[in-house]
Amino acid sequence: MKKYRLFGKIPVFDIIIIAVIIVVAIVFYNVFMTSKSGEVIINSQTKTIRYTVEFLNISNTIDGIPDVGEKVYETSSNYAMGTVVSADAKPFVNYSYNEVTGEPTSTTYEDRQTISIVIEASAVVSERCTEVNGVKIGIGKTTTFNMPSLCALGVIINIEEV
Repeated sequence: MKKYRLFGKIPVFDIIIIAVIIVVAIVFYNVFMTSKSGEVIINSQTKTIRYTVEFLNISNTIDGIPDVGEKVYETSSNYAMGTVVSADAKPFVNYSYNEVTGEPTSTTYEDRQTISIVIEASAVVSERCTEVNGVKIGIGKTTTFNMPSLCALGVIINIEEV
């Protein structure tokens, strides 16, 4: 047993265990105690934003475009997402490729429309995300929006601060 002791008194196995515990404690501190999540919460700000939502391939039989001042809600949570600032409609254009030549083609459908609306809302903006009333938004995100005149799936195409 004497040959596994340091200086003839301290067991080498005990020294190895103590060294491993110290290394694990240092790694634990660096990973879990130096997080910047608190800074993100501190650096978040409430700002007024305007974001543009496009609703594609909407039937012309749907009566009208959303009116300025209409409240917008996110359908799954029914949270308020802002107020319509402007809205317009144009004919729906479907972009595809010619199967024979491979060239891009477009087809305009007069009985379908693309509706674009601009929504103004108060949002919490941080390094990680932009949230409107607790709902995360971002360019390219698709969400079902509900208004008195329209309920449809739309894609966010632009976000800007006012």
